[in-house]
Amino acid sequence: MAELPIAQADICIFQGATFSQTLFYENGTPSVPVNLTGYSAKMQIRSKPESKAVILELSTSNGRITLGTSGDYSTGAINLFISATDTGNLSICDKAVYDLELTVGSVVTRILQGNVIISPQVTR
Repeated sequence: MAELPIAQADICIFQGATFSQTLFYENGTPSVPVNLTGYSAKMQIRSKPESKAVILELSTSNGRITLGTSGDYSTGAINLFISATDTGNLSICDKAVYDLELTVGSVVTRILQGNVIISPQVTR
């Protein structure tokens, strides 16, 4: 598969609220969904790229990322989920960063990266 450009997108996580977002991984002109059969995914949030401390990890291993739609991996869907409890435990920081990687076999591809804004919870 040809190397795709890394997409840039900032995300906002509302402290104390459930975070759920579905992304669609596509390739080509016109865009066609990438079949994610056999893939795994991992996303890490850190205060800065070189930080050793991971603020939060989402992955297919820990259940915070699922691939496909109702078991259909051909849709290219990447579903991100963080529980309200987990977002409630996030510390407010000025700025954080993330990237999202897909792995198939021994090939790791970064497909998305950007800043993370954590919006503080007021209602408790």
